[in-house]
Amino acid sequence: MAELDSIWRSATGEQCAVYQWPAEQAAAHLILVHGHAEHLGRYTEVAQVLTGQRISVIGFDLPGHGRSSGRRGDYVSMEKIVTDIFDLGGRLRGLRPEIPLLLLGHSMGGLLALAAAVDVRSKLFDGVVVSSPNLHVGQPVSKVKEIAARILARVTPRLTLPTGTHTCELTHDQQICARTVADPLFHRRLSLRSFLEMERLQQRVRAQADQLTLPSLFLVAGDDRICNGRTTKDFFEQIASRDKTLRWYDGMFHEVFNESDRRIVFNDLCRWVTKRIVSEEIGCRRV
Repeated sequence: MAELDSIWRSATGEQCAVYQWPAEQAAAHLILVHGHAEHLGRYTEVAQVLTGQRISVIGFDLPGHGRSSGRRGDYVSMEKIVTDIFDLGGRLRGLRPEIPLLLLGHSMGGLLALAAAVDVRSKLFDGVVVSSPNLHVGQPVSKVKEIAARILARVTPRLTLPTGTHTCELTHDQQICARTVADPLFHRRLSLRSFLEMERLQQRVRAQADQLTLPSLFLVAGDDRICNGRTTKDFFEQIASRDKTLRWYDGMFHEVFNESDRRIVFNDLCRWVTKRIVSEEIGCRRV
């Protein structure tokens, strides 16, 4: 993986920090896309589980997030970030064209991954996994607030406002909650233009559900206070993939990979990947 730089130049113009978790004798590559307000450094445990299955993991902090440049919580253009995902995927294909290339996204990263999966260029990937994808917010935004946001966005599009997200609604694991609260790279801001970009992308992806033909795994939190799980379930039922699996986790909060019972989620992820993408000889070790 030395051919890839430690800094990824986004199509948005920002400099993005790259994270790499190489696997020995990699049988597949996976691009990991994190959610809003966070960063890829929070996915070390997920990456270790995957590298244990001989899957190399790579990704970058989104513009305006983590160690990447840009105003916190301001995406500039979500469509350009989808382009970044394809650009990175193209480079990985060039390095090892003979092995599968997977895509995994959580929350806002799940929305971006699904935007790539319904794109005409989606054949670059061999499968897509999403956890708690942000296809619709968990708590509806009032019409008054939405209209006000649209008006203000014309005047000051880069203005960021608090998201109102409570850390205690992300996971039941109190140690992870405490780490998140103390994490200087975790923020709770969203710009007005990013809010409108998010809405547009949500609407586009939901309207293109029948364009998703990749092997797909949906990992959905049953008690998600951040994103609407029912919308995700409806979307899943509409996708055109003949190879699709949905795992619904009753009682789990939004961050299923950080939940107290996350080993159940990890095993579902490993089992799906090894059965559909990686050769049978690798198997699925319990984690």
